[in-house]
Amino acid sequence: MADGHSFQLVLMDLEMPVMNGYTAIYEMKKIYPETPVIALTASLVDQQMLEDLLASGFNDCMAKPYQPQDLLQRIQQQL
Repeated sequence: MADGHSFQLVLMDLEMPVMNGYTAIYEMKKIYPETPVIALTASLVDQQMLEDLLASGFNDCMAKPYQPQDLLQRIQQQL
């Protein structure tokens, strides 16, 4: 994205080596506010966590493990 490439949607894990998903979404949304981002996490997702993710800029969240058809459906909903 920093190289000027455009993306229709981003799938972002919440636990990454350099920065976590919350920091990454904050930085990304400053530059690409309209790009939908789906959070991916193996952590337990409860209603409060989902609300926090949405408030931080994520458009949706998928808990791992997930079925490919479920991910495809979420992607289609965002596009």
